[in-house]
Amino acid sequence: MLPIPRSQFVCPLARRKPMHDFRTSLFIIPSESITCQLRIDRSSTQLWPNQRGKLSGPRPPRTAAPEARSYPEVERVIQQVTSDALVPSEARGSAAANSFADSREVARDLARRLDIAQQQGQESIEVRLGDNYNRARDRRAIISEIERIIQLVRDALPHHAANVAYVDVFFGERWATRGMARGNR
Repeated sequence: MLPIPRSQFVCPLARRKPMHDFRTSLFIIPSESITCQLRIDRSSTQLWPNQRGKLSGPRPPRTAAPEARSYPEVERVIQQVTSDALVPSEARGSAAANSFADSREVARDLARRLDIAQQQGQESIEVRLGDNYNRARDRRAIISEIERIIQLVRDALPHHAANVAYVDVFFGERWATRGMARGNR
């Protein structure tokens, strides 16, 4: 291995701005114990930290985050879902029913998340419901209803959320189920 010539040595301890000597085309970098010199030619692509962007041209514009699109067929399917479908049977008709999620709102949020995930090419999404679902006696019925809503929304989307394979459902911080977002095709 060849030693690095002094003209190409970059001082890792440099803490001050480099000074340019125009007579010799040398950058002199003062440091604590040594002075490093670096010869720069006009074709060099190495940039100093304070010059980033000055020599490389304008930065490309940032792409905006994708937004969910609205589809009338998805809204028709959501209207077919009863609003208390995700309320446990022991809480229906009581004051405790208000503490559980409205299934139509969950379906709208699911459609929005599936559409954005499809645009971004994500494989899975998360749906989080309240911690109060962990205390429900008929959790199996609630999970099957969530999976039914996932299938209804997926089938109503024009792209059928083809890139999204899974919908992870959480009750609070506790994982409840991994619903399939796409059918076996």
